[in-house]
Amino acid sequence: MDKACEFCGARFWIEERTGGSVRQPAYTKCCAGGKVAIPRICSPPDFLAMLRDVRNGGLRKNIRSYNAAFAFTSTRVQSIGFELGPGVHTYRVHGGYYHMIGGMELEDGQIPRFLQAYVYDAANEVQNRQLRNPNFSQVTLMAIRDILGRYNPYVRVFERAADRLVTHPTEEVRVVLTVTRNHNS
Repeated sequence: MDKACEFCGARFWIEERTGGSVRQPAYTKCCAGGKVAIPRICSPPDFLAMLRDVRNGGLRKNIRSYNAAFAFTSTRVQSIGFELGPGVHTYRVHGGYYHMIGGMELEDGQIPRFLQAYVYDAANEVQNRQLRNPNFSQVTLMAIRDILGRYNPYVRVFERAADRLVTHPTEEVRVVLTVTRNHNS
């Protein structure tokens, strides 16, 4: 996308022009030639800006690993069939697909993982994640954690559980997640 609408600034490829010439293309599919006011986005949200930042090449290259570092669960399957053709690599699951959530309590000498990382030693959560992933950028880990804390409702549930464990260490704390199935969809 190397061209921009002269009225609203929408980006388009030269081949998409609706008029004009190659040297001075016109494009009207976005705002009807200035007849429709499209509000401008001043800057992308934090999480999109972080992905676009060229200094964060490690995040883009290792996005699946970063995603796994913040996962609440691990998955288990009975049998997997891989499809390694051209395009997106996929796998097929035969039989059951399970989410292994583990316990909220940490065994002695273990580094917190999955949901434990949100609850156990919450003050050092990012450092604990980096112990499991020493090649990750601490700045990126902190930014992702901040974004998840703002937008993911489950992270907030586990944050409250962690706060409760700290303020009431002798009480038993339970987190119950329920799923309501909608059979109409």
